[in-house]
Amino acid sequence: MNEHKKAVSELEFMNGRMLLGYGITVAVLFLAYLVELVKGNRTPGYVATFSLFLFIPLALSILLYRKDTESQIVKVIAAVGYSILYAFVLWTSVSVLSFVYIIPMLVIFSVYQDKKLAMGTGILTLLINIVFIVTNIAKGATKDDIVNFEIEIAVILMVVGYSYLVSRTLDTISRHKIQAIEKEKEKGAQIISSMIHAAGQLEESVVEISMESENISEQGKSSKTAVVGIVAGTNELAETIQNQLHMTENIGLLTREAKQSVEEVQDKFVGTRRAVEEGSQDMTELGRTSAHSRDAGNEVSDTMAGLMERTGKAKEILGLIEGITNKTTLLALNASIEAAHAGEAGKGFAVVADEIRQLAEQTKSATDSISSIFAELQNQADKAESSVEGLIKTNEKQTDLVEKVKTAFGKIQCDIDGVGQSMEKQNQDMDRIVESNAQIGASVESLSAFSEELLANAENTQQLADKTVAGTTSIFDLLSNVATEVSKLQEIIDQYEKPAE
Repeated sequence: MNEHKKAVSELEFMNGRMLLGYGITVAVLFLAYLVELVKGNRTPGYVATFSLFLFIPLALSILLYRKDTESQIVKVIAAVGYSILYAFVLWTSVSVLSFVYIIPMLVIFSVYQDKKLAMGTGILTLLINIVFIVTNIAKGATKDDIVNFEIEIAVILMVVGYSYLVSRTLDTISRHKIQAIEKEKEKGAQIISSMIHAAGQLEESVVEISMESENISEQGKSSKTAVVGIVAGTNELAETIQNQLHMTENIGLLTREAKQSVEEVQDKFVGTRRAVEEGSQDMTELGRTSAHSRDAGNEVSDTMAGLMERTGKAKEILGLIEGITNKTTLLALNASIEAAHAGEAGKGFAVVADEIRQLAEQTKSATDSISSIFAELQNQADKAESSVEGLIKTNEKQTDLVEKVKTAFGKIQCDIDGVGQSMEKQNQDMDRIVESNAQIGASVESLSAFSEELLANAENTQQLADKTVAGTTSIFDLLSNVATEVSKLQEIIDQYEKPAE
């Protein structure tokens, strides 16, 4: 019933607003044509005919509205009557813009949110314009007239389309609002039902609270005894926490010292690692130097071998020279003997033979000296070869030792890296220990503060227990007041339900 009243009141309001807009439009058009009459652009007969088409539909609509403000016929009479006026103006007007007269009424009709009305008036308006345009084209129209007709059709189509779109949109919004109102109504009914149920439960709870208040009074007396024990236990807990806090501070001091020692050892390991790396680089350089020495020793050995070979060949040549010298000396001796036998005739030959013998002796002496030098050179070459061989062996041993030392340095470096990683891990562990100990200290301090607060709360609890015992006696008075308020709430709910029914 409420929904019906609401719908009727809305229709009455929309009829009133439509007639108001219709009346304003009629007044404006009538004044405009009176001005045209005064100017001489329109005859009195034409203005009278126009006025009949203008006022008769408006008058019929107003009479129907006064008879029944909620009449559905009002909007139909207004739409049909104004369409007739629109057709009359369209066929008798001298202006190409007369087709816009329909636009105000199409806008006014949108107050109904009626898509059927919007569609009907739109189609009727479109048909009137199409018939008007076809009639004028049949009579003969210029290019300018065709352009104006195209604009007219386009404008009418847009206005009709937008009018229908607005009406449909408003109708959809209205439906959604009605649905929302229905949902809110259902929610209100549920809330009222919940309030009734809650009021009943509240009455039951009042009875239960009355019973529980008696139990609270008894428990308050018992809690006083328990609170005394809590206070004593809290004092012992505070003392224990203070001892724990002192121990935690000592642990933190020892942990920081251990961490400092680990950091010092770690720094020393960094220096040791650097020294090992430098020693490894030195051994690598020594290995390269030993390799160069070995190569140089091999070259010297090869050179000494070539020298010994050439010395042997030179000794062979000296042997040949010595043999030739001996033969020359023997021949010179024989020549001297033969020259002595020859007497005076052989003196010249004897002189030559003596010179040859002297040259042979000098050659032999030189050959002996060279042989002696070669022998000494051979001896020195043998010694040099022995020294070079010893040097090569020494270089080989040195190279082996260098490789072993490099391997040892590599192992030492690996061990140092491993120890360094272990020390770094140990340092991280010490950091975590320091952090954990700090957290423990903070927790102990918090616990100490909590124990002090607990002690204070225990004392307050003891005082509150006394107040609770005294306070339970006033609960009964409050419960009676609550019961009275519940009765009032029930009366309010009953009054709210009666109009809804």
